[in-house]
Amino acid sequence: MCAEVGGCKAGSPQGRFIADYLGRAGTCELVFDHHPAFSDGGQGDSAEGKALFNVTYQSRGELFLSGHDHNYQRFAPRLPNGAVSVSEGVRQFVIGTGG
Repeated sequence: MCAEVGGCKAGSPQGRFIADYLGRAGTCELVFDHHPAFSDGGQGDSAEGKALFNVTYQSRGELFLSGHDHNYQRFAPRLPNGAVSVSEGVRQFVIGTGG
């Protein structure tokens, strides 16, 4: 819910936090977000999710986990524009199945 703390884009507090953390992190780093960048569910793609997905991609994160849609989805690694790229993309999961 980064919109509640100043936004989701790269220059926002949340975007800077993610980029800074991933810049110091090792391998297999992931980002959790409420809104998915890409979703085939009823809620669909999210601009907030896409903004943090882009930060994750630019900072070499490997996994992007989100919820919002009340289902389970797993995507091939993607670029920020949605194109599949196994060699450079970030893998996204939508895990909105509840606890």
